[in-house]
Amino acid sequence: MRTVNEIDQVVDEKERDHRRFLKGASSVYTLGGYFPTELILFSKAKPVSLDWIKQVDSGSVLFFMSSYCSACHMEVMEDFIEEFPQFDYGIFYETSEEQFAEHTKPFLGKAHLYPCDLGRLKPQTQVNSVPYALVLNKMGQVTGAGVIGTDTEMQQVAYSLLAVYASNNDKK
Repeated sequence: MRTVNEIDQVVDEKERDHRRFLKGASSVYTLGGYFPTELILFSKAKPVSLDWIKQVDSGSVLFFMSSYCSACHMEVMEDFIEEFPQFDYGIFYETSEEQFAEHTKPFLGKAHLYPCDLGRLKPQTQVNSVPYALVLNKMGQVTGAGVIGTDTEMQQVAYSLLAVYASNNDKK
C-alpha cells in the first residue's frame, strides 16, 4: 500500500507531464520588441495582415488559446474584454473549423479573430505555451506577456497597459 505522499508525488508527476504536453515549455518573453504585422496562420497559407495593431488608440492585447488545452479558460478573455473595452483585441485560437465559429461567437465585433495552428505561429511570435497573452502599446511593442489561466494573471500581464491608460486618463 502506498502512502499519501507517494500518491501525491505520482499525481504531481502525471499532472506535470500532462501540462508539459498541453502547454509546452514556458519561457520568459522578451519585452520591448515589435510584434510582427504579418503572420502565416497555417502552413501553405498566405500571410495575414495585422496592421491594425499599430493603428489603435490605447494599445491592444493578443490572446493565444486552444480548444485542446484544459487550462485555456475563455472566461478569462471574456471578462477582461468586457471590463476594458477601450483596448483592441486579437484572439488566435487553435481548434477545428467546426468549433471555431461556435467558440469565438461571444467575441464577434469585440476582437479580431484568427483560427490558427499554434505550432506554425510559435517561430513567428515566440509564444510557446497556452493560454497566453501579449500586451502591446499603440506602436505595436510588446509591453507585457505571460500565461493567463486566471483573471488575476491576466491583470498582472496587462499591468503596464492598464497603468499607462489610467495615467493618460487622469491627465484629461
